[in-house]
Amino acid sequence: MESFEDALLDWRGIVAGQMALLTDEDPLADGHALLLHLIAQGLRQGTRVVCLASSFPEAQYTSVLRRLGVEKGKLDGTSGAFRYVSLLPTYPSSASTQSLFSSLAAMMTSLEQDQSLPTMIVIDDISVVAGVYGMRAAVDFVQTCRGLLLRRQPSNAGVGRQAASLLVRALGKENDECANSLSVQNSTSINLLAFLLRNAHVHVEVCPLASGYSRDVHGLITVRHQEAKHAELLNFKVGEGGIKCGRLSLSSARVGINVAPT
Repeated sequence: MESFEDALLDWRGIVAGQMALLTDEDPLADGHALLLHLIAQGLRQGTRVVCLASSFPEAQYTSVLRRLGVEKGKLDGTSGAFRYVSLLPTYPSSASTQSLFSSLAAMMTSLEQDQSLPTMIVIDDISVVAGVYGMRAAVDFVQTCRGLLLRRQPSNAGVGRQAASLLVRALGKENDECANSLSVQNSTSINLLAFLLRNAHVHVEVCPLASGYSRDVHGLITVRHQEAKHAELLNFKVGEGGIKCGRLSLSSARVGINVAPT
């Protein structure tokens, strides 16, 4: 098996000015391991990563990123390239959209003041944000982050200004919290996942094997680019050194069998 990027025939990275969507439909699918791999890759390549987190504490991110080879200096919360912002209220009773967007506004102000580095904004994960603050707040939150991408597109960046990208992690199948429709403008209804899929330039889907748990292969990854006609399929295994992948044929992935990677 090889790295996620090397296993793919057509991987363009988390492209500046674009939004990438990472979904996993089961906690056992290890979508978070792939997310941390993409964050580590960005940091090693000199990208600043702003992690808007609602799933795990900062120490859990930094501990895994160190094991993935990210320099300790880049994980310094005050001066390093990795910035952590918690999206969860201190107390459940204090949850409000005002506090949510106050955190976002502070982050965006900081980014606007320092545009010397390319920046990847990571939302981990937006389904939790929807469960805590409501569906409309979650969609508005993503829209606001997308607005920052438009202002920081390569064509608009100018001298000394670097572009930004957006990586959003979400639940890949609807549950009780995320199945509720969001009412927008008159009677039009959309759900969170449909909104994300419609706006993502690339969708990376992580799911467990249909045949059940395997010691050698932990699940499947499907990568779909917005303009591409075909998806790429990988199997993967998560270990101490991170996530390793191998290419699969379409027929093998459909039946979910544990085949050796190509």
